[in-house]
Amino acid sequence: MVNNILIYADDDLSIGSNRIFAFNLYQDLLSLGLKVDCGTNFDPTKYDCVIYGKGKTKNLKFDQTSKIKGLIQPTDFSKKLLEESLCADFWIVGSYDEMDHYLSYKKEIFLFPLIERYKISRKYHEDKDEIIIGYHGNKLHLETLSPNIVSALEKISSNYKIRFKAIYDIKKLGLWHKSRPKINIQDIQWTFENMNEFLSSVDIGITPFLSPMPIFYKAIAHSFTRLFYPNIGFNPQNIFLHYKNTTNAGRIFVFQQAGIPVVAELCPAATSAIPNEQYGFIAYETEGWFRAIELLCKDALLRNKISQNAYTFFSTTHDIISFSKKIANKLTNFEV
Repeated sequence: MVNNILIYADDDLSIGSNRIFAFNLYQDLLSLGLKVDCGTNFDPTKYDCVIYGKGKTKNLKFDQTSKIKGLIQPTDFSKKLLEESLCADFWIVGSYDEMDHYLSYKKEIFLFPLIERYKISRKYHEDKDEIIIGYHGNKLHLETLSPNIVSALEKISSNYKIRFKAIYDIKKLGLWHKSRPKINIQDIQWTFENMNEFLSSVDIGITPFLSPMPIFYKAIAHSFTRLFYPNIGFNPQNIFLHYKNTTNAGRIFVFQQAGIPVVAELCPAATSAIPNEQYGFIAYETEGWFRAIELLCKDALLRNKISQNAYTFFSTTHDIISFSKKIANKLTNFEV
């Protein structure tokens, strides 16, 4: 049995992986009665089990004393990083997409969805003159915003009075410039206080997920399809989706917790959180984005209905502590 546990992760809670993975897991394990510390100021040699945070694979590799070693978000981005990740006895990932990718390495994998725990007040929607459309997350998703989303937002702005609020870490990453729509935009520095104020003001949330795919990649894919699958050939209805294996529904969950209806970009993580249009909208093409945002812009009752349905769906399908219980049960049954 594991007697004491260290979660070896940085204490900068403005970084999502520290806050949502490491610190939340720490709080959960404490609440379940385990003896656990969290941070990098502790001596890993004094613990039976050390769970290394995201990006700590080098520390993991040089740990020769811990009886049990875990790793939050392994990576096979390079041979070196994979070799370091494989030094762990078990891995913790944030989505089924990520789990599916790493199953081939034959490690025990635990799912720990990226769900915020700070108190979020739920919004009640009313008719208003100006509609606030909101984005929260990494600046990268803004800089790679799909032309379809950009066009839809610009089209909406010519029909409705809107303001686009984007909250991200401006101090660390700089101001958003690339793929920026020509609409009324307010950039906000991410802090806990600003995030709560942001959520209370937003009427519609958007969650882009896809990474840009150069046109010549698509052309190559079409050519290889014709060559190797002549019976299938090129189909103009094909959709090419390009996203990371770490893609997850965490940014959707925050809006759902806050009572804000979401329009999400088409990908598996989005469809897992928004199974149909009772709970939000999934969009890919410009007209799909425009339709969904327009429906929500002009109807406060619809915003309330969808946000209530989504909140109920999220609450009933994500028993947050149950994911930590699986990890705790495993740790308490390890032989050390």
